[in-house]
Amino acid sequence: MKIAIISDIHSDIRSLEKALKMIRKTGFDQLVCLGDIAGYSHHYHKDLDGRDSNGCIEMVEETCNITIAGNHDHYWSGKLPVYLKKKIYPDNWFELDLSEQIKISRNTIWLYHDEIKDTINDDHIQFLASLPETHIFPVENFTILFSHFLYPDLTGATKFFPSKIGHFRPHLKYMKQQKSLYGIMGHGHLQGYSITSRKQFRYNYFGKTGLDLIPQIIIGPAITRGDSKNGFMILNTSIPELEVIQI
Repeated sequence: MKIAIISDIHSDIRSLEKALKMIRKTGFDQLVCLGDIAGYSHHYHKDLDGRDSNGCIEMVEETCNITIAGNHDHYWSGKLPVYLKKKIYPDNWFELDLSEQIKISRNTIWLYHDEIKDTINDDHIQFLASLPETHIFPVENFTILFSHFLYPDLTGATKFFPSKIGHFRPHLKYMKQQKSLYGIMGHGHLQGYSITSRKQFRYNYFGKTGLDLIPQIIIGPAITRGDSKNGFMILNTSIPELEVIQI
């Protein structure tokens, strides 16, 4: 089975259209979106053209077999992720003013104060709100856990990002609980991809690599234009082999 994987679109319809065109040429059996379909800020000031939140949501809804939520999707749908619900965050979190949010969060989570205001249709908001935080997908000989980020912060609501192998171990443990061999995610906007097992971390530029049949976490590139080169992934589960393609 060939699984095409896209992530972190951030309303960049120009790059999404280009990626989908390349994916169709490559061929695929399943198309997976790992979240952050909508939402962008002035951080992307050099690439603000070609942004269309409604167009991206509609395209993902129509073309993807599996779609999960990212932190920006939760922001736009006004939905608290499970991870924050278990902490001190009130249900009306997104209605609080910025000063209250900073006080409660101690600035440890994304507050989206620099998010560019956009008009997203009600039906598209409902679609974003309906997205699950994970999806467990069985293939020929193993199972894949799709998420936007690492357990326990599966949607990437916090500002934490892993810097050593130990930071990946809670997710590897969670994968074991879910009986999943691979955990595949986005969120990091990597220029290429990373693969982490219990004992090894490796970062690679775009290209093709064989995958060992051991528990591994794979983080891929973003679709959106930005600081890093953008791209998507093709996972051939029968070999297994991963190809990460630059747009």
